[in-house]
Amino acid sequence: MKTEISERSVQHGLERPNTGRLQTLWVEVPGYCNLACSYCYACGGEKLDVERLLKWEQYLEILNQAKTLGVNSVGIPGAGEPFNKPNCKLALRLINLCADLGMFVTIFTTGQFITTSLADELYNLPVELMIKGNTLKPELQDKFVSDPIRGRIITGYGEERNKAIDRLMVRGFNNRRE
Repeated sequence: MKTEISERSVQHGLERPNTGRLQTLWVEVPGYCNLACSYCYACGGEKLDVERLLKWEQYLEILNQAKTLGVNSVGIPGAGEPFNKPNCKLALRLINLCADLGMFVTIFTTGQFITTSLADELYNLPVELMIKGNTLKPELQDKFVSDPIRGRIITGYGEERNKAIDRLMVRGFNNRRE
């Protein structure tokens, strides 16, 4: 069963009746991220213990149990970039599984890895994208995602993120209707 896309998808939770039961679950992908935001507790995956990462079967079990409990909304926070190379396949599997289970998905992303083809794929799924944005000024945005103390200076992110926003708008994410 595919979930319908809400006209007010950004406020998906506001449209649900209060059931008194768990309705939303947050699921993290691994903490891989190419940015170096000084305020990020995940540290761009630098301290990632690969042996302790969830396996697909565990994600599958968690989401199936969540559905049984009444969950109809899943959040994928930006504890790791969902669409960078190490996480993209997993993130898309999770989104598609959620769609099959009738769950709406909110994804927090840096945005920079959203290509035209990825935007097309995501557009047809019950998903909303929350894109990192401190400023639309590319050079200043790069400073927000850099950590000079750790010697990690990021360049080009702000520009790539802005291009991704443009791609999403061209695709129609800003005008989605049921």
